[in-house]
Amino acid sequence: MLDQLTREDLSLIEKVIGPVGATRLGREEVTVRTSDGVTLYGTVTRPIDDGTLPAILIRTPYGRAEMHAAAAYLATRGYAVVIQDTRTSTSYFHEAGDGRTTVDWIEKQPWFDGNLMLTGFSYLGFAAWATASTRPASLRAMAIAEYSSDRVTAWYPGGAFTLDQALTWSVDNEPGGSATPPKADDFAHLPLSDADKAATGSTLSFYQERLEFGARSPHWAPIDYSNIAENAGVPVLLFDGWYDYHRIPILQDFERLGRAGVPRRLVIGPWTHHPLDMPKFFEEVAAWFDLHVKGKGQPRPEASLYDTGACEWVHCAEWSDNVPSHTLYAAASNQLDAVPSPQPTDIGWTYNPLDPTPAVGITAFGGLDVGGPQDNRDLIGRDDVVTFTSSVLEADLPTAGRVTAHVAVRADTPSVDLFIRVLDVTAAGEAFNVCEAIRRISDPGLRTTGGLVLDIDLGPIAHRFGKGHAVAVLVASGAFPYYDRNLGYGEPSQSATRARASHPVLQVGGIDGLLITFSNHPVSV
Repeated sequence: MLDQLTREDLSLIEKVIGPVGATRLGREEVTVRTSDGVTLYGTVTRPIDDGTLPAILIRTPYGRAEMHAAAAYLATRGYAVVIQDTRTSTSYFHEAGDGRTTVDWIEKQPWFDGNLMLTGFSYLGFAAWATASTRPASLRAMAIAEYSSDRVTAWYPGGAFTLDQALTWSVDNEPGGSATPPKADDFAHLPLSDADKAATGSTLSFYQERLEFGARSPHWAPIDYSNIAENAGVPVLLFDGWYDYHRIPILQDFERLGRAGVPRRLVIGPWTHHPLDMPKFFEEVAAWFDLHVKGKGQPRPEASLYDTGACEWVHCAEWSDNVPSHTLYAAASNQLDAVPSPQPTDIGWTYNPLDPTPAVGITAFGGLDVGGPQDNRDLIGRDDVVTFTSSVLEADLPTAGRVTAHVAVRADTPSVDLFIRVLDVTAAGEAFNVCEAIRRISDPGLRTTGGLVLDIDLGPIAHRFGKGHAVAVLVASGAFPYYDRNLGYGEPSQSATRARASHPVLQVGGIDGLLITFSNHPVSV
């Protein structure tokens, strides 16, 4: 039975999410029973006396009460909003089945008009992808934030292990965890399989699972929903932050949706994974569902991106695969030039995993104070970092889209990491991070004379490098503790304890010398 929300209830909600209008709203507690006997608890928020309604399903591991404000906001737009608790915060392999069981329940409700939408951010976004994988006939649209359809890519980017994300999240969320975040000594503990015990005194099962099964393990195949994005049959909105660890795979999902031929929209703003701009996200969600389910409102551009150089939003009406690009070439003088040098030259450094290159401006769950644009000058000054810098720009250099690196690399160890970052160098000499990516290389060709030739996806950016600034590219062999250390022997991260220094060598100049290519999609303010 619906309990009407009071004005006091609505006032509290408006402090979180913004105005909710004068619509009379009711809320009721509901349960759904799964086929294996588990009771899932939920809350339905919907307009009172409004007949049948389209439904929005949001499934969360963090307590449905935290989503009451969002539910009320969406309900005032004429939706029945179902917020449901998942089994646990790590019930990944149950979310598809549990989501489908809940959809079946929704489809039987007298207030449901036959139109279903799925939305969520972070784990809630994963739960939406999982439910969509069961292909409900009533599904009409989706809106996903901070979560890619391919879960594994964000957990093991480039084959590395996101130690900060894995250990910090498990310590904070798993049974046996702790309210105290992991300390520096916990991240440095070897073997990594004991780092959870070092941090909490307990064995954290999901952390152990993440360590045991790597990116290529078939263990994760059941929760890879990239084929759903590739063959999507409904409009999908994607929403993320430039400093979120899903930035690269989110663009990959956007491209999958383009191949699927469905309406799509990409919004990326100046945020880390947490906190997200909730009012902006749910305003976008409401507008997306209004347009594609109710036929209300006007289409928005395919992409709206916050330009982190100009500090303004820019928009791309139609995101094309064929766009202009700008390439800079590394030179032996540590310059970035507009034309390549015909003569190949080697540039190397020493990486010592016992004194690892630190992570700067990159975080799993911190805010912009630690995970946004940071001055990298101290990092550039380290002996285990190589930097290439352009001449001072005589005019603005606008960029919007994917950044890629092409490079030939070799090393004297069985395994080495290659961390590549783009920097914006101001007239005052500050060097702010714009984007980055890592690649873990464990290939016999690494130790050959010619090494390996790699193409590395640095993901999307929207950044105007200003007149009087310079573009720089930083190359290193790690960013610890965001990524685990490559100890050099190519042994599994879970059990490795031996460490050795490595001596990576890059080629600059010649056919396979280091180069960075910036896409430049046409945008407007």
